[in-house]
Amino acid sequence: MLKSFKAVVLGSSVLAGVLGFAQSAFALPVDVEEVVLYRGGTLTDWLNDQNIIFDDSMNNGNPLTGPNFSNNNPSTYTAHNLQNAVDFDKAFIETNKLLMNADYANVSSDANNTSSHRTLGLRLQTNTSDSVRGLNQNTTFAAAAVFTYQAPAAGYGY
Repeated sequence: MLKSFKAVVLGSSVLAGVLGFAQSAFALPVDVEEVVLYRGGTLTDWLNDQNIIFDDSMNNGNPLTGPNFSNNNPSTYTAHNLQNAVDFDKAFIETNKLLMNADYANVSSDANNTSSHRTLGLRLQTNTSDSVRGLNQNTTFAAAAVFTYQAPAAGYGY
């Protein structure tokens, strides 16, 4: 069953946002439909889609380039945890959704060194000191993402 859902993540400081997912022993591709950044305001503002400084609908065919920020500065992404020498176009495919396939991510241990997992993502480049688009310690902000959800099979996870 496919279903879209929105998650809002709150924070007080960030150097760069990472859109990604982790999985256990096996990879499960994830479709990301939209990523939104809110700057200033409150949780109520963000849930009502106010104070948006960035809204990427993953629809330009290039996973490394997003739309402009609200001040017209361009946005770019960089790959996070991609295996060396892997074809980028197999790990990240953008066609009205961003498909991320963790089969192409590096394997790493969890915080307790008890199991291995793969985490793949795109890091949105932003300037934390920029008073217009930055996500610095003096500004409230939030990030939201809309995913196409598929319940993971046994051995898989997000």
